[in-house]
Amino acid sequence: MRGIMQNVLNPKTGILESIIISKFGIASFLQIEDFVKLQEGQTLDSMFVNNLEEKLYRIISEKYGDEKTDEIRLEVIQSFRDLQDEDVLEMKTIQVLNLLGDAQSRTILDFIDMPIEELDIVRVTGISKTTTHRKINLLLEAKLIQEHGKVIK
Repeated sequence: MRGIMQNVLNPKTGILESIIISKFGIASFLQIEDFVKLQEGQTLDSMFVNNLEEKLYRIISEKYGDEKTDEIRLEVIQSFRDLQDEDVLEMKTIQVLNLLGDAQSRTILDFIDMPIEELDIVRVTGISKTTTHRKINLLLEAKLIQEHGKVIK
């Protein structure tokens, strides 16, 4: 099979590909891919990367009409948003897991069973002030702890 999903730089290309294939079949997708290469001298991916989406959708519109093209465009936009939301969620999960896997972060979490000041954490844990401050900021960012003034909860 040809370069389907090969060297994809922009996730929208993969989304567009899967939508066109699911709606119209692989042959239609390959025809669009060939037409874009012939007319524009570019790949579908380079159309997205070079911000030529409108031109790409005009090409698709010639084949499927405006109504179907608008439907495809909306599906691409929604799928891309969903993908971005998943990426953000995945990054937050990774951040939390990394913090929970870090011995110093876990030690700090163990001592925050009641409101406590940062300097008290330094004294009790023996972790340096700068490291404690950095770890507390990471824990705050991950929403594993809360801060009210100088008090950590």
